[in-house]
Amino acid sequence: MESNKRQGPPYSVDIPKGKADEPSWLRVAAIAIVGFVVGVAWPKVAGVRIGPNAPSEAVAAHAKEQAKEQKEQQAAAEASASASSGNVPSVSANVPSSAGAPAVQPANAPDILVKGGILLGCRTSGGELIKGMACGPIAFDAIVQPRMKKLSQCAAAQGAEGKFGVIFNLDFNSNKTGFTLGKNSTVKDPDGLLTCLKQSFESVSLSAVSHEHPTYSLLYNANFVSKVSTGSSPSARSNTPAAPAEPAGTATQIMWEVAIVRDKPRTGQVVARLPRGTNVRLGASQDGGWYQVKYGESFANEGWLYRAAIGK
Repeated sequence: MESNKRQGPPYSVDIPKGKADEPSWLRVAAIAIVGFVVGVAWPKVAGVRIGPNAPSEAVAAHAKEQAKEQKEQQAAAEASASASSGNVPSVSANVPSSAGAPAVQPANAPDILVKGGILLGCRTSGGELIKGMACGPIAFDAIVQPRMKKLSQCAAAQGAEGKFGVIFNLDFNSNKTGFTLGKNSTVKDPDGLLTCLKQSFESVSLSAVSHEHPTYSLLYNANFVSKVSTGSSPSARSNTPAAPAEPAGTATQIMWEVAIVRDKPRTGQVVARLPRGTNVRLGASQDGGWYQVKYGESFANEGWLYRAAIGK
């Protein structure tokens, strides 16, 4: 038994007393400083952002970027406008305001003189073909003449000279107007003029035109006179006496619904009103397109008639 006993020094236990059992505050402070440097101070010193920006900071940064981009775009636009203004002439002075401003007349636009329409014929509801004035009156001049005069603004009319004839085919059943180029046209681009004329009739309705038969055909002639060749405006040329279009004594018919006869040209007193189809005998013509005419029974009465009323 004695041989089994453990041999060695006896055990001892040390129990600290007093301040010997307290932690070392120097070590705690050293660990705290190291932790602060590593966890807080180092990202700021190195410029590393560990967490996301606060919402207010992100919004402010985005606003600054937008403001910078807008300034750059504005500066680029101003630089471009400044560079182009010296090379490109301004055209704003030549463009009229759209608020009620009149259309600008091209410099080489011709003067256009439109004669009254010549009634070629009509067709009755039963299909019978009637020629000329036997069809009865139809008031279409007021629709055609102003539109043909406005052809001076058409590109095909610039510098044009000569005659432009158009046959208007009116179909009151379908409320449509057909166009046929007259064989007597001598202008350089009659097809281009006809295209412009068709466009001006796109919104025209025949419902307001008084008529007796369902279809009519009328011929209208317009004379294009270049301002370049004449070197004067219509007002300047109006002082030049016009040569008679017809020999004195030639008989013709009234083309207007009602033609006014005056005792002297332009401002004279009204002495008669002649309905369409009335025969008159032409005399001498005078300044401004007025004709001396004889009318009535045996052509005993005399007066002055404007040329358009007899299709001149």
